[in-house]
Amino acid sequence: MKTIKHTYIKLIPIACLLITCFNGCKKFPEDKFISFRTVKQRLEGEWQLNKITIDGNDVGSVYNDSLPQSYDSFRFWFLYKQPVKPHDHETADYFIINTSSKKSHDAFINMDVGNILFGFGKKDGLSIFGKRVVNDSLSFKPLANLFSTYYIATNWQIKKLYKKQLVIEKDKD
Repeated sequence: MKTIKHTYIKLIPIACLLITCFNGCKKFPEDKFISFRTVKQRLEGEWQLNKITIDGNDVGSVYNDSLPQSYDSFRFWFLYKQPVKPHDHETADYFIINTSSKKSHDAFINMDVGNILFGFGKKDGLSIFGKRVVNDSLSFKPLANLFSTYYIATNWQIKKLYKKQLVIEKDKD
């Protein structure tokens, strides 16, 4: 009985040390504990744009004036390893813009607006670059200009990625 008690007493500091180490593994301040899902895994799926700010000012109305419908009616998807051409083995990661909510597979196959290539750059950073496919140029141009330039990669830092909320900020340089 005495050895079991001593064993438990020895395990308490080890358990405390492990908990402290795992708490340091959080990617973002909003994470309650360890996130076993990578940033890439957490980004994959459907997102809705709720707010556009530049230097702290809400500029969503500027985008609404240049879009056929309100910017918050569009859905955005981060999809990985999609075929570049049908029945091709070459794949790429796409930032998809759609006008309605869809299943993951349908977001790419039945694209309403268009897609842009994207990749991961610096730590917790996204690089959105270059136009790929445009199905609705009236909607695509203002949104593509928001997220990327035509040929040059636009770098974004992920500031918050918690449950269903993603906050990205364009790199100042």
